[in-house]
Amino acid sequence: MHKYLAITSDHSGRWISGSFFQGCVFEAMDDAAAKRTIAANLPKDHQVSMLGRITGSLQLQEVPLSSNTRTAEQKPFSPRQLQDIGFEHIGIDTTLPLQLRTFSADERRERLANLRKRRAAQRSEAALVKAMPIPKPGDTIYIPTALYLGHGRDDQRGGRATVTKVERQKSGGRRVHFVTVKEVSSSYNWEQYLAPHQTEWKKEYGRRRAKPDPDNRPEFNEP
Repeated sequence: MHKYLAITSDHSGRWISGSFFQGCVFEAMDDAAAKRTIAANLPKDHQVSMLGRITGSLQLQEVPLSSNTRTAEQKPFSPRQLQDIGFEHIGIDTTLPLQLRTFSADERRERLANLRKRRAAQRSEAALVKAMPIPKPGDTIYIPTALYLGHGRDDQRGGRATVTKVERQKSGGRRVHFVTVKEVSSSYNWEQYLAPHQTEWKKEYGRRRAKPDPDNRPEFNEP
């Protein structure tokens, strides 16, 4: 596991005034994975000026870039994937020293082991979702408890719920199914939110039905 720094610019070769994406740091297995990562997550109005692998004593080993780095067919990473690789936007002038801290050998092994575990869990979750049938109107599914600080009037208790509508929409670059239920007014992303937790929520809620549970206290409802 290595840490990488990418310096970015606009297409004229300059940093974009006011842009927070002057650069980024992230982790990757190797140089090839680092190239795929920056290709997937670079804004359209930027280009990569330099990509370097961070070594000891804050030295950089520059990674050669081909002219097609920007056009690689890579989907943007999800927020969870970005978190897993420690992806952060940086302003070169203020935050560079802290974010360029290199890993010790023990830290590198630990980060790599944790990333592998997360990827294995994601593969297992993806297989579970793929094997689970898409619900249809009239089916019973489980939805979670939701409590809100700023709009407590929308609080709800999780449990069994009856599907009333299923429609396909785009979320995070994927076509997924959004599910509406009878018990509450919310709409849910089936593949990316509900499906992975159905077994867990079945154990937690059992036969209990979902229902609205509004908290109308002023301190939990913004005007």
